[in-house]
Amino acid sequence: MRVLLPPITKSLLISWWVIGLLSLAAANSFSVASIALNNAIWREPSISHFLGIFIYPFLHDGFLHLFFNSIVFASLGALLESTLTRRLFIRMLVIAGILPALAWLLIGLMTS
Repeated sequence: MRVLLPPITKSLLISWWVIGLLSLAAANSFSVASIALNNAIWREPSISHFLGIFIYPFLHDGFLHLFFNSIVFASLGALLESTLTRRLFIRMLVIAGILPALAWLLIGLMTS
């Protein structure tokens, strides 16, 4: 039986693994986002800090975390992408991914 994933879900899963494996090879750490996403974004903004906001939803923990998130996202993402409109699905992904990263930064800013 062949499993077909909708295009956005498939693209995101592939990109998560490519970014994850590249970060593992480059930094010997699977969690590049935790390095780039810290309070230094407020003191000395750089491209890597702002990229951390977008990488954070995918690579905020280790290999097993990404593996199990990929399994869940493959099933739920495929279901939601086929149920919702493409625009609503993308909007939901952006909100669910970027808002927690911004909240993490704001909490860090308030507590430091």
